[in-house]
Amino acid sequence: MRLLLIEDVQLTADVTLRQLVRFGFSRVDHAESGEDALILMQRHTYDIILLDWNLPGMSGLELLFLMRASRRYATTPVLMVSGRSDRADVHQAISAGATDFLAKPAPPSALEAKLHGFLPAFA
Repeated sequence: MRLLLIEDVQLTADVTLRQLVRFGFSRVDHAESGEDALILMQRHTYDIILLDWNLPGMSGLELLFLMRASRRYATTPVLMVSGRSDRADVHQAISAGATDFLAKPAPPSALEAKLHGFLPAFA
């Protein structure tokens, strides 16, 4: 199983990457922007994508629209992880194709539960 973390804040990315390893995910790539993520998504196939909304250049929401329009990532589980967490933002992310939403800052147990909720599809 291969995950892609798309997060522009290095400290947040470092913490999340350590958490993912503790949860048992050993194949995790990191992109700091939507543009970098697109390059990685052309090189590799990801089973789960963790996507920040506020990214430099292309927003996470714009990237999500591109992913859902592609054959390769049309059904890949995408967990939108964002500080934008009011009801309208969550609705917009889910309507755009996010599989689930997690508000920052989130306790590690909440992130782990969301990710493991995607796993039955791979069993």
